[in-house]
Amino acid sequence: MSNWALILGASSGIGASCAKELAKKGINIYGIYLRKKSNVIEELTNELKSYGVEVIYKKMSATNEEKRLEVVQELKNIDNINIKVFVHSLAFGTLKPMISKDSANMLNQKNIEMTLDVMANSIVYWTQGL
Repeated sequence: MSNWALILGASSGIGASCAKELAKKGINIYGIYLRKKSNVIEELTNELKSYGVEVIYKKMSATNEEKRLEVVQELKNIDNINIKVFVHSLAFGTLKPMISKDSANMLNQKNIEMTLDVMANSIVYWTQGL
């Protein structure tokens, strides 16, 4: 059985650091990212592969239900897979003030709901899918 880590937000910060440390321990990496240049992803992929592991990086929104289902199916198609680690390292939010005289620049319901969907709800959907 081959051990894999599924990492959401795997292109930088905590997600990329987790990918590097897990790859050093021989765990294959399936990383989801959204906003990184291809040369950054290629460099990171090459570093991870240098530890002798398989690496798959997919550019997508981790909150897209259709794409999430495609990834889950793709993982199921990997022979003898064991998802040993699941890292939810998505970063999204707004820095708008809660109270402001400029209502166009003030935190609103849409901002809050989108932040919660990315930062909190998505871990439930991914876990259920896995």
